[in-house]
Amino acid sequence: MSKSRIKTMIIVFFDIRGIVHCEFVPQGQTVNSAFYLEVLRRLKRRIPRVRTDIKDTVKLHHDNATSHIAFIITNFLARSNTPVIPHPPYSPDLAPWMSTTTILTGHGNVLADLALWLRDLDPTCPHCREESQTVDHLLFSCPAFMLHRLQTALLLGVQDFSPTALPLLPDSLPAWNYLVTWFTSAICSPSHD
Repeated sequence: MSKSRIKTMIIVFFDIRGIVHCEFVPQGQTVNSAFYLEVLRRLKRRIPRVRTDIKDTVKLHHDNATSHIAFIITNFLARSNTPVIPHPPYSPDLAPWMSTTTILTGHGNVLADLALWLRDLDPTCPHCREESQTVDHLLFSCPAFMLHRLQTALLLGVQDFSPTALPLLPDSLPAWNYLVTWFTSAICSPSHD
């Protein structure tokens, strides 16, 4: 099993139309309440620019992480009249986006990770059958997704989609939305035709 070279956390806010705001967490930064408050402030400034039609009716749904339920966060959201939708206990069917989000962190429902827990599971990538299905493999080398990588690179305005292109994603919602779509299909479908 090869270890992922990518150890980056991304905070993403989205609605039914796609990504509203996302940003990379700086290397070594803990997502504590002070950091999350600054992210929410940037989100509040961005919403009127990208979703003018819903800027006054936004509702926030985030999980029950300590940084999300801290007093300074709940106070900020109350003062800014942002309703928070209660988060239920964890359930995969209530959070289908988790596979896409977690793959970008280097931890996800890729076969190489799952095979560590399920001994009978074959970690070989079902899309190409060439090597273990790891985050790096799906992102950067699986031949079955070569055209998707090229399209993502084109949307980002770079020559190829490599680890150095990842920091460009928050500035390109079309590239991000496209990437989310093909990652979801790569993880959720048994094989790529």
